[in-house]
Amino acid sequence: MSKFLLFVLCIITVFSCKKDDLMPLPNYNQGNQAYGWSKCDRNGVAWKASAAAGYMTYGATPDTNYMSIACGTVDNDSILGESLDITNIPTQVGEYDVIKSYETKVITGLYSLVTDDQIDATYEIRKKKTSKVYIDTIDRQKKIVKGRYTLYFHGGGGLYERDVDFENGTFEASIIN
Repeated sequence: MSKFLLFVLCIITVFSCKKDDLMPLPNYNQGNQAYGWSKCDRNGVAWKASAAAGYMTYGATPDTNYMSIACGTVDNDSILGESLDITNIPTQVGEYDVIKSYETKVITGLYSLVTDDQIDATYEIRKKKTSKVYIDTIDRQKKIVKGRYTLYFHGGGGLYERDVDFENGTFEASIIN
C-alpha cells in the first residue's frame, strides 16, 4: 500500500508542474558590439546581442570554406549570459538549413544560458521546425559577413522555458581569424 501511495504522490508531483511554472528567459545586455551585432525576436520579444564570425578550424588551420557566427549577451558585470552559435556555414552567399547534428561540416546551432560562468541550460535545434541561416553578403577583403536567420530550439532544463524561437534575425559580423 505504501508503494502505491508513493507512486500516486510522484504522479501528482510530475503533473502538477505546468509550463506556467517555468521561468522566463533572462533579459541580458547586448554587450560591446566591437565585432558586430545581431538582433531578432526571441520568443516574440526584441533581442539584441554582440556578434562575431570566424572560419571553422578542422585540425590545426582555419578552413576558409566554412565559418561560424557567435552571438552573445552579457550580465551587468559584463559576464557572458547567453550564447547563440551557428556553425559550419559555407562561406558563400546562400540559404542554408540548420539542423541538429554532431557531424563535421554540417550546419548546426546551439543556444545556451550561462550564470556565474556555469551553463544553466542548453538548447539544440528543434527537429520538427525548419531553421535557416542566410548569408546575404560576404566581403573577404573587409572580412565582414551579413545575413539573416530563423532558428527554433528545444531543450533547456532546470526552470527555463523549453522552446526558444529566434525569428526575423539579422546580423553583421567581422570575421576575426
